[in-house]
Amino acid sequence: MVLGGLLTAILALTAGGGIWIRRKLLITDVSGLSMLPAFDNGDRVLAIRTNRRSTFTSGQVVVLSHPHQEESHTSETSWIIKRVAAVAGEPTLDDMPEKIVPEGYVMVLGDNRRQSLDSRAFGFVPMNDILAIVARKMTRQ
Repeated sequence: MVLGGLLTAILALTAGGGIWIRRKLLITDVSGLSMLPAFDNGDRVLAIRTNRRSTFTSGQVVVLSHPHQEESHTSETSWIIKRVAAVAGEPTLDDMPEKIVPEGYVMVLGDNRRQSLDSRAFGFVPMNDILAIVARKMTRQ
């Protein structure tokens, strides 16, 4: 009886730990060439999920909801990976219509600017649209 209770407790902790990990961490694959040379097509990254209190700094790589999601005609959420180029109050690039990032938004760019759909095309990104901050590239197997 004690062994059964112990086994149940261990299983509950393991299941709870798995749920906790999924709520805090994200593993996703890079699709496309917009983040070369830092991330290549097919690279896998480990990211830490954000929340309402998350803050962002220039240079961080983030996972965010695709700004043109409604154009894809699918019910699945599409995510993209970009680098934060500027946060609220910081100056933007010369080719942006606004010269300062507004409060509650970030400006994101792909590292491979020639092949990147980013803030130059879709504007500033609401901070609430950022799902996670990339922690590291995972090794390929």
